[in-house]
This record gives sequence, C-alpha cells and structure tokens, in this order.
Amino acid sequence: MYLTVRPGEVFGLLGPNGAGKTTCINMLVGFMKPTSGSALINGMDIAQSMEQIYDSMGVCPQHNLLWDTLTATEHLLFYGRLKGLTGAELKAAVADALKSVRLFANGVGNKLVKTYSGGMKRRLSVGISLIGDPKVVYLDEPSTGLDPASRRNLWGTVKRERKGKAIILTTHSMQEAGVLCDRVGIIVNGSLVAIGSPQRLTSRHGDYLVRVHTCSQAILFRYVC
Repeated sequence: MYLTVRPGEVFGLLGPNGAGKTTCINMLVGFMKPTSGSALINGMDIAQSMEQIYDSMGVCPQHNLLWDTLTATEHLLFYGRLKGLTGAELKAAVADALKSVRLFANGVGNKLVKTYSGGMKRRLSVGISLIGDPKVVYLDEPSTGLDPASRRNLWGTVKRERKGKAIILTTHSMQEAGVLCDRVGIIVNGSLVAIGSPQRLTSRHGDYLVRVHTCSQAILFRYVC
C-alpha cells in the first residue's frame, strides 16, 4: 500500500470486513507494529517518533474507549490536557468539542457516560479525536451506531474541522465517502486495488452483474415471469 494524504484532505478507506482497514489504522496510530514498510506523519517516522506524533494526532477508534464513570466533559478535559491545553484555552476547546458533536445543550456533557446511548458515545469519541486541533485525524467507522440525523451532523462536523487537517476515515458507506471524501481507496486483503475520487470510482466501477444458477429452466422461468 502506498499513498499520501495532504493537509485539508479527507481520504476514505473502503472495503469489506476483514479487508485490512482497521489494521492499517491501528499501525498508523501505534496500536500495532508493522512487520515491514514505513509511514511518515508530518515528516516523522512512526517507527522512531511515535511519542512526538501523538501530540499532533487525533484518533476515533472503531470501538469506543471510554470510562463509564466519567462525564463527557471530564473525558475531553483529560485528553485536552494530554495535548498540552490549559486554563481558558482548555475550557474553550472542551466547550467547542461538546458543541460540535451535540453533547453541550441541557448539561448532557456533565452526565456520566454510562447513561449515554451508543450513538452519544460514538459522537463523544469523535469529539475526543478533534480536541487540541490535531494535524492528522483517524476516524475508524465514525458513524457506526448513529441515526440518520446524527450521521448528517457528524458529516457537518468533519467538513467544518477539515481545514488544515489530514483526515483518514474508514467506512462501509459509499454515500458517506461521497459526502466527505476527496479521494477514496478500495482495500481488499490489505492491498489498495483502486484509488480516486468517489465520483470517478462510482462511474468506473459502479455497475455490477448478478448471475443466477438454477437446476431447472422451469424454476427460473417461474420466478422471472
């Protein structure tokens, strides 16, 4: 796999379950060690400079990594401090993150995460990935578990936050890729088999053929007619 994602670009990784999308993300964020190859984040090699890379990186993992006994605000305060935010800057960043993922109104951000729905937890994970103005953001199936309205709100958040950021997201939805992504890579068995804009890939590979095998022409005739 070889690709470059530039600041201000949203790049989507699409593929079936087990294709290697999450494995790719896990290697880029330091959860897994690559067996070969290299990746540069802001000019720094993930094999040599992961601690420095963490300072400019945001991650929304495929499965939420949240504490039930903390509030959304407490989560964001914790991760904001890890990014070096303090005082008024930290407070403002937390408020902005809560607003961006619709967890600010009516004191929702001050409720324990164990009281949240699955969709609310997912939105909090996205908010955590964006706090501290990271330059590289990984969103691993960020819309999983969201209702249609929350999904559209998430798309709006990604669009607003993309300026100056290189964003890599994984998704099963070509609709989501079409709304958010400048380019899309189709990954199969760990390899990129196609890459281009969503519009270009859809126009070139959007058609499909359904082939039906039956043991009897009479059965086929009965179902078709």
